[in-house]
Amino acid sequence: MTGEVVLLGFWPSSFGMRVKIALALKGIKYEYKSEDLRDKSPLLLKMNPVHQKIPVLIHNGKPICESLIMVQYIDENTSSQDNQIRHLVCLIENAIINLLKGQEQTAWLIDLLDGR
Repeated sequence: MTGEVVLLGFWPSSFGMRVKIALALKGIKYEYKSEDLRDKSPLLLKMNPVHQKIPVLIHNGKPICESLIMVQYIDENTSSQDNQIRHLVCLIENAIINLLKGQEQTAWLIDLLDGR
């Protein structure tokens, strides 16, 4: 995926996290813009005028809405050998949901999302 990639999101959003995981697994550099859901930015209103919700992935000025569609778009528009990233994202989501407790158990995910 070449060109400018921007993700509009809100940090506690599991839907936004799904997209962050897909971008991280594919090694795609992107700009993250956090949204205030009580005072939505003009960019969010322009890119998702119907639902005005996050997350929104913007690739070269073209908005993609709905997190599962974003993951599919990322999957289909990259030249990575692994074109089944949707399955990996699902597995990681389930691992996060089913974690018992303890920050050390999620350290690998934090490193992945930070690009370490």
